[in-house]
Amino acid sequence: MTTPEAAVQRLREALAALGVATTPAKVKRRRGDTVTLDVAPGLLLWCGSGSFRWVGPGNTWHVQPVEAVAQTAKLLFRHVDGDLVFELRARFPKWTIFRIAGTDRLCAAPATVALSAAPAVNAASAEELSTRLQEIESVHGREAREDPPP
Repeated sequence: MTTPEAAVQRLREALAALGVATTPAKVKRRRGDTVTLDVAPGLLLWCGSGSFRWVGPGNTWHVQPVEAVAQTAKLLFRHVDGDLVFELRARFPKWTIFRIAGTDRLCAAPATVALSAAPAVNAASAEELSTRLQEIESVHGREAREDPPP
């Protein structure tokens, strides 16, 4: 039987062949016989009990046997490739970014202490969200760097 570590390593190699790079630091050993792989910001894959598991589009669970490495890599690639939410999460790691269910709208909420006073942002497009997050980060980043009043 394949160990979760070996299965995840084979999956990392298959993902790399498709252009999805992961690092050893993205692999974590969990309690029991489970290993996780952070495939992309917000996409965590679990491997254990002979299967790969992750939550895909529409919050649906996907389960593939560890022997189906190539098929699993292709499914993950299709999920990540060209998805604006994953691209935005990579560009703005200080924010929790998600698509509002049933709409095309995007939402971002501060995910760090430095931005705790920043507002949540709701936008109609990736470009609008990106512009607004850059503006907010520039203002709140400046505030965080300024010395507090005496």
